[in-house]
Order: sequence, then C-alpha cells, then structure tokens
Amino acid sequence: YLSTDTDQYRLSVPLANTTLTQDSMVVGEFTIRKMTKREFQAFNGIPHDVQSLVRTPPHLWSDSLLEIRVHVPRGESPLSSADQDRIWWFVACMKLLKPGSIGYEQIWVSPIGWTGMSFIAGSTLRLVAPSGDRYTLSPEDIPALEQLWTRVEGRVGVAPPFWSLALHRFSDAVNRARADDKFLDLWIACESLFGHRTDTGEIGYQLSLRMAHYLESD
Repeated sequence: YLSTDTDQYRLSVPLANTTLTQDSMVVGEFTIRKMTKREFQAFNGIPHDVQSLVRTPPHLWSDSLLEIRVHVPRGESPLSSADQDRIWWFVACMKLLKPGSIGYEQIWVSPIGWTGMSFIAGSTLRLVAPSGDRYTLSPEDIPALEQLWTRVEGRVGVAPPFWSLALHRFSDAVNRARADDKFLDLWIACESLFGHRTDTGEIGYQLSLRMAHYLESD
C-alpha cells in the first residue's frame, strides 16, 4: 500500500439470460465465469435463511458474471464512465457474435486487497431485460469473440456517432420482445450505417443500393 499510489478493483457484472458451457473463459482483460453459490445468493438477493424468501424477486436473475480488473489512482472513483463504456461494448460484441439476448443492470465494485470499499452501482449503459432468447457461450466461441473485441476495442470512446448509434440500436433490437420493435431498431441501425451523409429524399434508394453492394460478395 505504501509503495504505490494506485488501488486495484474488481468490477463484476451479473449477466442475465446467459448460459456458460464452461466454468470460466477469458477474453483479453475480461473474464466470463459461473457464479459460486455464495455469489448467486448475493447477486440475486437470496437470504441464507430459506424461511425468509417472501420477497420481491430481482428484475433479472443471473448465474454468470463478467469481470474486469481496473487500476485507479488513489482517491479516485473505481468506476468511471469509460469503464462502464468498455463493459457495454464488450457485451455488445458478445451479442454480435451469436444469437441470444443478454441483460445486466448493475456493476458490483470490490477492492482487491484491503484498501477501498465495496459498493453496487446501477449502470448508466445497462442492457434492458432480455426477451427470453437465452444466450449460450462455449469455449469454441472464444477465438471469434477475441478477434471481434480486438477490432472493436480501439474504437471504444472514439467511434463516429453514426457507428455507435448503429451498435446501440442493434443491441437494443436483440433484447426486444416484439418483432415490430426489433425491426424498427434494426432499420434505424441500417439507416445509420448505410444512410450516412444522405439527403432525406434519397435515403430509400441509397440504402437499397449501398446494402446491395455490401452484401453482394457475402
């Protein structure tokens, strides 16, 4: 503690609607793992005394965690908007990788070592409750997820607005319950990507043309 002016923290994000086929998987600085029994009780608000289970259930049930370790200058907040942004973008990459909806509402902050304090923060970039289309991650998915995250990581915080809007709308669409809501979000994402710098009167024609060129070799 005396030899350094930084503290280490663990940021833990309960992932709802997510199934892992292996206890733990690592992608870059992120670890995705199953909760322990004690963590499952804590994250889902289940008391140790089963007789006291008369309560309102949590909005999202979770049995998997996304974790990242951060180093912060002593005295500064361990949960910055940049960290929340990286978490959101990583989960968005998981959703780009394969079908299935993922949700999270909170970030649990705990110190590594004996300094600092633990607290729970509601994420400003939380992903809404999933629609029930369960997301399953297996070890075979990790190489592709690593490749996708490597490409996206450098864009976090500096991506063009139209690019960020498209990813946010895609992420929202995956978690929508109604098909018409999904369609609206995905069309806005397409407009953002393919209709950039297009006059409003030409947007239908330009979108059709640009998407056709983009898809012609795929």
